[in-house]
Amino acid sequence: MKIRKELLELAESLVNYGRKQGAEEIQVAISEGTEFSLEIRNGNIEKLIEANSQSIGIKVILDHRVAQVSSSDLSKETLQHLIRTAIERAKISSPDPFSGLPELKHVELDDTKLEIYDPSLLELSPEFKIQYAKELESICLAEPKIKKSFGAGLSTYAGAYYLANSNRFLGAYRRTFFSSGITLQAGEGDNLIDEGWEESCLYRKDIPPP
Repeated sequence: MKIRKELLELAESLVNYGRKQGAEEIQVAISEGTEFSLEIRNGNIEKLIEANSQSIGIKVILDHRVAQVSSSDLSKETLQHLIRTAIERAKISSPDPFSGLPELKHVELDDTKLEIYDPSLLELSPEFKIQYAKELESICLAEPKIKKSFGAGLSTYAGAYYLANSNRFLGAYRRTFFSSGITLQAGEGDNLIDEGWEESCLYRKDIPPP
């Protein structure tokens, strides 16, 4: 996943548009990502989702009055309309003296230095993820004390985030995420206990064995 210059430019252009329309302060946040989510129960796939997403959030401040709007439609016409709508909403909002944007400061947005992005996570195949969840459940059910599985789950996410505001901040970063877990039932008779386990990491090398 690459940082897309056109989305940085879009965020910056919307800030400029908002200022021209009368916003005293404006912040634009764009996110895009790829999600994989899987649930296994008794060895069978109960849910599998693989999807791409895009969204934008816009915050407008006018005389300490705040309005926020969001959309999954990134067309220019839609976003300019949202900004105008947000400005009108801000005019009738209650003032908040602490609503201003933070002052511009240098922020390190190199996701490799921040250690929050691992491109190798994107190389994990759906087959690997399915087998991982199945093996996790199988190992747990091999324990005689375990009476029932409510399902094993696994999810991965890779996303890019873009931020621009009227205090001249402009930047972007990427992030990856891996999560797995399972919920089980153990016990005898009326003394049954439901308990779950979940673990997450940002790097492929940190994925625990099932």
